[in-house]
Amino acid sequence: MIDHHIVPLYAPFAHGYGWKGRRSIGAQLVPEEYERYFKYLLARYGSSPAFWLLSLDNNGQTPGVQECGEISERWDAYRQPVGLHYNPHDQTLAGWANGDSSCCFHHNRAFQDANWLDFQWAQTGHDGLHIYRKVEEMYAAIPTKANMEGEPTYEGMGEGKLGLGWWQGENAWNQMMHGGTMGAVYGAACLWQWKITTDEGGWEPWTNAPLSWKEALHLEGSRYVGNISKAFDGYAFADMEKRGDLVKNHQPLLACPDRFYVSFLPKGGKIRFRKLQAGLPYRWFDPESGIDVEIGITTENENFKAPAKKPFVLIIGEKLYRTD
Repeated sequence: MIDHHIVPLYAPFAHGYGWKGRRSIGAQLVPEEYERYFKYLLARYGSSPAFWLLSLDNNGQTPGVQECGEISERWDAYRQPVGLHYNPHDQTLAGWANGDSSCCFHHNRAFQDANWLDFQWAQTGHDGLHIYRKVEEMYAAIPTKANMEGEPTYEGMGEGKLGLGWWQGENAWNQMMHGGTMGAVYGAACLWQWKITTDEGGWEPWTNAPLSWKEALHLEGSRYVGNISKAFDGYAFADMEKRGDLVKNHQPLLACPDRFYVSFLPKGGKIRFRKLQAGLPYRWFDPESGIDVEIGITTENENFKAPAKKPFVLIIGEKLYRTD
């Protein structure tokens, strides 16, 4: 992965669902076993680019998670990012505040105050639903941590019927615009658990599709999520924030003011800025094809209209480097 310029994300143990949707070992581990294995992984892989995901598909508070987070703070001289990934069984913060604190639920901010925690990842489950409130609540959490939707409906879940095609692109862009500014995640049924042949048996229907992992590599939706990298490539977008206050018509906007702006318009249309620096390059990016449809320079006219009534992304700012 590193040879192909991809940073590995290491999840030492699964804490929710395992192979073919069955049980996993993480929730049954004693902390000492988890600590020993995590120290081994740090020693073997820690000097190369890495992300550490200490809780996979749970409430973030399984025994061993805190202990390994504290180990990362003491042992990892490279300060690689450390985070948690939650299962879909969370509840709204409003429900939590009203006293509904059942142990079956969580609110996606375990160890939010911990120095070792760098990011939080929500999960919206595999029912083919666009759910954006989770990243909105995580974005508002204090102290600030990086966050995103870490597990949307994988393409082809539910016997090959859910999360297909442009559903993936629409969901990924909207998750970011609602506050998941760490990025976007894509997954495919039968790829995430390496289904060897199309007719391999023993799969739960909700996680299955009529595909092998090799066939799942070519599903349409992956291209749309991949186009997000094309859209952002070359820009200084670190520390971008939700800045809906900079536009007049309530369009979602992420921005580093006077340097970088991006807005996803799912049906095209107009976006009107209250204030915008003149002389910045702008481009209308087609998130389906991955190409620029229109380019220009900002002027005193701070109103923009998408080239067509279809999904478009407006990107404003100077690139730090050329990528063509």
